[in-house]
Amino acid sequence: MKPKGSPLQAKVGTRNRRQRARARELREQANRHRYVKQLAAQERIKRSREKIRKQVERTTLRARQARVKALRAGDRSRKRAKAARDRARHANSGRRG
Repeated sequence: MKPKGSPLQAKVGTRNRRQRARARELREQANRHRYVKQLAAQERIKRSREKIRKQVERTTLRARQARVKALRAGDRSRKRAKAARDRARHANSGRRG
């Protein structure tokens, strides 16, 4: 037969087991919380990178469109200038004749 300890020792043992269980639960909670926080941070980073990627895409597209627009405007301007020169030449050659 096992000797029973004093009632005080039993209470102390019960309290210690309860405290250890509570501490273990708190540690597990903290680990879960850290994991959730980490996932949330990773999601924020992913969204931020996606946003930046879209901004870069838009900016690149706008720059390309601006270059094309400038080239077309230059071509139009040169064509108009040539047409004006041709009209002036034609008008001048008609007067001399």
